[in-house]
Amino acid sequence: MAWSARARREDVAALVFFGEGATSSSDFHAGLNFAGVTRSPLLAVCRNNGWATSTSADRQTASDGFAVKAVAYGVRAVRVDGADVVAVFSVVREARDRASAGEGCTLIEAVTTPRAESESDASWSARDPIMRMRRHLEHRGLWTEERDAQLRAEVSADVERAIAEAERPSAAPIADFAEDVYERMPWHLREQSQAMTPRGPAAGG
Repeated sequence: MAWSARARREDVAALVFFGEGATSSSDFHAGLNFAGVTRSPLLAVCRNNGWATSTSADRQTASDGFAVKAVAYGVRAVRVDGADVVAVFSVVREARDRASAGEGCTLIEAVTTPRAESESDASWSARDPIMRMRRHLEHRGLWTEERDAQLRAEVSADVERAIAEAERPSAAPIADFAEDVYERMPWHLREQSQAMTPRGPAAGG
C-alpha cells in the first residue's frame, strides 16, 4: 500500500503494528529493506514489552533495542515511551509528516513494560498508560471523576449487553454449513444435510 501510494503520488501512509518478536521474522527485514529502497511512506510501529510470548528481548536480538535496526535499511528510527500516549501520538504524527514530505519510512519502537504479578497497585499506577493519560487530562482540566464514572457505567452496560447477546441461543439452520459455500451443493453434502435435517413426528396409526 505504501509503495503504491508513492507510485501514484498520493498523500497516503501505511501504518503497521507488530511486537518485537516479529523483528526475528524474514517479513520484517524484507519489508523494512523494501520500504527503505523505495522510500515508501511506511510507519512501522514496534511494540516492545520485553517479551515475545515466552522469549525475552535479549534472546531476540543482540542489538541495543529494536529502533537501531532501521540504520541497516536507511530509514528513520525513533524510540519512544510506549506508555506515554501523548509522546507516541507526537512521534507518529511527525513520522506521518515526514512521509507526506517524501522522506519515506520511519521505524518507531514503543517501549512498554508489562505489569509484574507481584507489583503493587501504587507502583503500577505510575506506569499504567491509562492512568497516566487520565492524570494528564485531569491536569489540563479535560477530565473529571464524574465523567470517568459515567464512562465506566456506559462501557459496563455495553459489555453486559454484548455478553447477553452472545449467550442467547441461536442455532443456525443445518443446511447453512454448505449452502453458502457452493453454487450447487455436491451430492455427498446434500445427503449429509438431508440426514441431519430433523424430521417431523411420524403419522399415527
